[in-house]
Amino acid sequence: PLDRILRNYRSRGKKLEPGIALRILGKVCAALEYAHTLSTREGSSLGIVHRDLKPGNVMIGSFGEVLVMDWGLAKASGADPGEETSGGEGAREPALENLDRYLASRAPDTDRTQVGSVLGTPVYMPPEQAEGKIEEVDAQSDIYSLGAILYQMLTLEAPFQGNRVAVILAHVLNGNFPPPRECNPEAFIPRDLEAVVLKAMAQKKTDRYGTVAEMKEDIQAYLDGRTLGAASYTPLQLLG
Repeated sequence: PLDRILRNYRSRGKKLEPGIALRILGKVCAALEYAHTLSTREGSSLGIVHRDLKPGNVMIGSFGEVLVMDWGLAKASGADPGEETSGGEGAREPALENLDRYLASRAPDTDRTQVGSVLGTPVYMPPEQAEGKIEEVDAQSDIYSLGAILYQMLTLEAPFQGNRVAVILAHVLNGNFPPPRECNPEAFIPRDLEAVVLKAMAQKKTDRYGTVAEMKEDIQAYLDGRTLGAASYTPLQLLG
């Protein structure tokens, strides 16, 4: 599991080289791009949203294989959100202020999947998912989680910290996380890659990458030494 690899790097005081991180994430993006664009034999759209992307659900093989695992919370993007809640028509999963009673009976681990009122893993979930707006969870929600995974690959820290799930969710809803280069200055994270993380993890869905393919293109652009769509450049930087 990728989370075990990252823990090993952290325990040894080493960092995961950006090139290695991006090659892994590029393969994760390819898997998600495939899932998001699935269609039925009849040609109708059947895009699948994972909804629980995290390092623990990414498996790395000895020969560079990358597998995205645990699609237990996945749903077709066209599914009726009312099918996932028992609250009747127009019902939503409870927002943050209604969670404490539910979460009090749950395990405190903030990097484990919460099944019930809020689906997903708090540390990596986008704000619309943390707020329980399941009708708004779509491919761009997975893009947010991809950004959170890249954040941890670059910094070896999760983007949100806290010892209670409700605290983590509050940080997610408010976008309270330090930029990657501020989180771990000693990692010397390239400015371009920080821009990729911040675009993917934007609070507003309209500010994120429009598709996983766009994010994957920025990843490949960095590997190729090209300019990235997420970053801004001075004329001198463009010339360089």
